[in-house]
Amino acid sequence: MADPNRLLIIDDNEDILSTFYEFFNSMGYEVKTAVDGFVALKLLKDRSNHFDCLITDFVMPNISGVGLISIVKKE
Repeated sequence: MADPNRLLIIDDNEDILSTFYEFFNSMGYEVKTAVDGFVALKLLKDRSNHFDCLITDFVMPNISGVGLISIVKKE
């Protein structure tokens, strides 16, 4: 059996984050979450993590979703 796809979901609203986590987890995905862009970048820089997909909120404090995507694309 193949490994499940791994998702990283970033949102500063914990209710939304929890809802996405429960939905994708129930669909068989391996899900990690981050409450902001800084936490997401830490997870992404950890080479033991591999993600097939990143789902992010666009409007967040500190680093917006667009800013986060720009950083990830550069790296």
